Amino acid sequence: MVGDQLDHLGTPVPDWPRRLLHIPSMTSFSRTGESTYSTATAPEYNILSYTWGRWKLSSGPALSVKGLSWSVPAVDPSHFSVPAFQRVISHIGAQDTSFLWVDIACIDQTNTAIKMSEIGKQAAIFDRARNAYIWLSHLEEGQLRGYMQELEIGARDASAVGTSCVLRPGWVESMIALFKGLLLDPWFSSLWTLQEAFLRRDAVLLSQEGRVGGALIDVLTWAAGIYRGTLYYSESSGGKHDDRVDQIKVQTLLDLIMNAGLYSLYCDNPVVLYSVARYRRTRHPLDRIYAIMQVYGLRLGQSAEPEKEFTLEDLEDQLGIELNKRAPIRAQLYVFTTPQEVGRGWRISPFTYVPEPMRSVTERRTSCTFGISPVVVEGRTWGYFRSRCAAFASLAEKWLASSRPNRHTGAILPVQRICLDVTDLYTDLDIPKDLRPLNPIRDQRQNILVEKLVARFGGQSLRVLLLGVLMGHAVGKPMETSVGLIVVSCEDMGTKYWRRLGIVLWEDALGVPKKIPENLWQSLEGLLG
Repeated sequence: MVGDQLDHLGTPVPDWPRRLLHIPSMTSFSRTGESTYSTATAPEYNILSYTWGRWKLSSGPALSVKGLSWSVPAVDPSHFSVPAFQRVISHIGAQDTSFLWVDIACIDQTNTAIKMSEIGKQAAIFDRARNAYIWLSHLEEGQLRGYMQELEIGARDASAVGTSCVLRPGWVESMIALFKGLLLDPWFSSLWTLQEAFLRRDAVLLSQEGRVGGALIDVLTWAAGIYRGTLYYSESSGGKHDDRVDQIKVQTLLDLIMNAGLYSLYCDNPVVLYSVARYRRTRHPLDRIYAIMQVYGLRLGQSAEPEKEFTLEDLEDQLGIELNKRAPIRAQLYVFTTPQEVGRGWRISPFTYVPEPMRSVTERRTSCTFGISPVVVEGRTWGYFRSRCAAFASLAEKWLASSRPNRHTGAILPVQRICLDVTDLYTDLDIPKDLRPLNPIRDQRQNILVEKLVARFGGQSLRVLLLGVLMGHAVGKPMETSVGLIVVSCEDMGTKYWRRLGIVLWEDALGVPKKIPENLWQSLEGLLG
């Protein structure tokens, strides 16, 4: 049967699932041809996202499914029972279609080649499904509906912060309790469900009993509203000096939302997911890549070459190469939150963070001037770049000269926004922490930061690689935002390279671009690490 044979590499892979579960008969039908299952051709099907791998047992009661050449894995009843699982499947089958894609009935977990091939098609499988369902197996219907109501009210409260810069006493504590309760369901800590949520943010939430309790997009929207309101409050002068609110608890709330991936899923920027993945649980380290690669539309490692063995470093290199090839601007729009090994600064890592101003960047209308390709130096893969560049000090003069006072407050508004990596190339004495927040705002600190960087590195050793120009609008007028990568010249064991320090955006908020003279730019290429 075609559905149980490995698709030949180098030939088009059908985007239909290898198998589908027919719910009325509880039979897993293997695909024949391109899209036929038993007597049904191109049938509509639904899809179920849930988690079970951490509770797998070597033996015990398991879901009864006909037509399989493998045994359905047994799951610890303390996680969910077989009758409960069957009830959820039956509830889905009673909705609008009799076919369902559910992993344990549609993927042979014992056949690595088949398993990896299907993992490499998750985006297509999820996209083709009519409806997606998420089973929160540890939340009863009343609990789930209660959390949804609290989220909606919390988001409404947070939206008022933008005008009042005030949080009512007890609000932060109530939100912490809300998210801690909601996130206790294991679905929110599974690594595989992170990708599934990104692929189908329109998924319907099912309670422990299998009843509809809400929509994922509502959770993400309300969580994002709470995050943004809280972040705005914490960074405002009023929030920093509000003695009624515990700032440690404010950060706890922000961390709960961010580390769970709720805000990242809402922002629709796939680059952020790898850093979120480190907070999710998995039994297999390589799943850190395999479980999210389809968000980027990629087949990496064994999903493309099942006969080969790969390390996590291999997969990270592959991911970095493909991201820089497909989206060279977004692939560099992050900062490192911990110092990176020499040679690793050209690609994302689990310790990357996408600052708030860069989370919604798209590349549909860009002028990209940056390219990167892999080069192996002494057994390690580096990035080799070709780009237009300018001396940081020269650009700094133009930025500082373009700063202007706010017409309402008189405060100086810089045109640049710099976000720095955490690195060992400078100390807190060189560049104080208050000048390098993860989410910088356009205030006088940005100009002070420019001066500090010039003083610390100076001369020609500090450059800005021009990634490209983003096109947008502000106050109804066209606006250009230039995007650059800040790098410094380094040498390690005889290898000369450019090490990244961070990223910079510069723009004119009123829609009149501040052009940088062409004679400041020159071509540059070399190792990026």
